[in-house]
Amino acid sequence: GVGATVLAVGADVPEADVAAVRGAFTRRQVSYEKAAGEPLASILAQARLGYGAIALGATDRRVAGALVSPFVDDLLAASPLPIVMVRQGAQVDPAKPLAFRRVLVPAAGKPTGRAAQEVAFRIAHQLDARVLIAHVVTTPSPRRVLSIFRREDAERRAAAEEVAERVVEEARALAAELGAKAEAEIRVDPSAPDA
Repeated sequence: GVGATVLAVGADVPEADVAAVRGAFTRRQVSYEKAAGEPLASILAQARLGYGAIALGATDRRVAGALVSPFVDDLLAASPLPIVMVRQGAQVDPAKPLAFRRVLVPAAGKPTGRAAQEVAFRIAHQLDARVLIAHVVTTPSPRRVLSIFRREDAERRAAAEEVAERVVEEARALAAELGAKAEAEIRVDPSAPDA
């Protein structure tokens, strides 16, 4: 399989945490690198070296005014690669080896999304976890549907749902090819500004 690099940025990264992350990659060659300096710049510099995705540990603590945290938000905005965010389950013992029961991955139909799916499906296969493939079709609000564009909106929605089915089916096929147990869900919801 393809190798992985564990990157620790800063002097305060506990070796036990690094060892736990390295232990999650039991079936592949893992290199370990340390970087000093500003974390975002260090990660982005490493990302430009030809990797296929970035896996990032995330905390459950939310920061007011941020999607996840200011650092993660900045990384999501600046990364040239798909990012797989991993968070520890609420009832997981941090002293035990890394294990996941569920993995959520989007089906967006883009090459970067496929790379994220490959990472998610391989992790799920190795750890015997279930994968939920998710796709969201945004629709106009009911208020907008009542507008004069009703027929055009219905045609757009039908076309978007057809694309969603195809994208999700491609993701299911990839999951099966990589040995992951996957289920899929397509949600149809109003666009945020219209809701």
